[in-house]
Amino acid sequence: MENRILFVYINKFKDYSILYEYCTILQSKGNQVYYLGISDEEEHYQDSSGVIVYHAKRSDVKSRYSFSKYFNYLLKKLKPELVHVFQFRGCMLLPLGSFFSSTFVLDVRSVHVVSKNGKHSILTPLKNRLTWFESLFFVNCIALTNEIKRMLMPSFRSIPIIPLGANISKFSPSNSTMKKQEVRTLLGLPEDSQILLYSGTINPIRRIHLLIESFKLVTTKTNNLYLIIAGHDADNPDTLTELKELSIKLMVENQILFTGFLQYDKLIQYFMASDIGLCYVPQVPYFDKQPPTKLFEYLAADLIAISTKTTVAQSIIEDGVNGFLEEDGVEKYASSIFKVVNMQSEERQQVIDASKIMLEKHSWNYIIETHLCQYYLELGLKVQC
Repeated sequence: MENRILFVYINKFKDYSILYEYCTILQSKGNQVYYLGISDEEEHYQDSSGVIVYHAKRSDVKSRYSFSKYFNYLLKKLKPELVHVFQFRGCMLLPLGSFFSSTFVLDVRSVHVVSKNGKHSILTPLKNRLTWFESLFFVNCIALTNEIKRMLMPSFRSIPIIPLGANISKFSPSNSTMKKQEVRTLLGLPEDSQILLYSGTINPIRRIHLLIESFKLVTTKTNNLYLIIAGHDADNPDTLTELKELSIKLMVENQILFTGFLQYDKLIQYFMASDIGLCYVPQVPYFDKQPPTKLFEYLAADLIAISTKTTVAQSIIEDGVNGFLEEDGVEKYASSIFKVVNMQSEERQQVIDASKIMLEKHSWNYIIETHLCQYYLELGLKVQC
């Protein structure tokens, strides 16, 4: 009998890399995986991976209550052994509305940081406490980090930690040298440049304008540099326009590509085309212990990573060994970019080799087999691992 697992979140299927990897890897191991999300159009299709996708139409599920009603319809139809919910506001309605008829797991991946205007929210403690309250409606709960686990306390159940990772085979295929040139040609990117990549949200709290200023400073000292900024501000489309205007003001608009939002499978191409990964996270308390998914993906794609010195980055990167750490000021961050841009190929390869060693226990296959599947089995679920 096949093992049916239903994943639930409020994004489209390929919008969130972590969830996409969970679904496709568990499907590949012999489980029947379903995904329920929200899209502009109602959709029902089978992905090439075998995952069966249901998208509720956004205009039909304007409230969390209406989304929970659609969820209950699917729950009765699919009868999954497990419902794995990625936390969103109002998620407590799912187990409540179904009278806990299936085994539910709540997956909490982040703390609340940003308000709708892209600034640090003074309501953060209250909203994090609301996340804790909603988690109480789930018999089973997992967390991304120790900080999130503490946020979910006190708790009547144990809360295991499932760490971040990356899909190494996707980001670093065996023919990566040839692939890089092919992808650059396909994307219309300069083949003779060193390409820097920033991937992630660009809302104002991330201070991406400082990253652009750092890039401008480096271009005054060296030639043939190109920067890709892959991301968007979901709450304010004007942020992208403002960053483009800044690039014009600094006269680097011809050396920067703003992609806007990209789904996970499209985003991977830009990783494969790049040389250096920029993990620019402001060094402020509310970001200090937030693990950046893209840092693992930079390393998996054989990019030389340059990260700001947050506590979590320092637990992943050993400066000068498997990447580089720097302060988040314009001049200091620019100096690290300049240093990496001018590294010899032998030095770069040493950094890449060190990254591969660190990544051995951070591949999604390893994490799912040794952490997630083991937790499922402890719950008494007969999943294929």
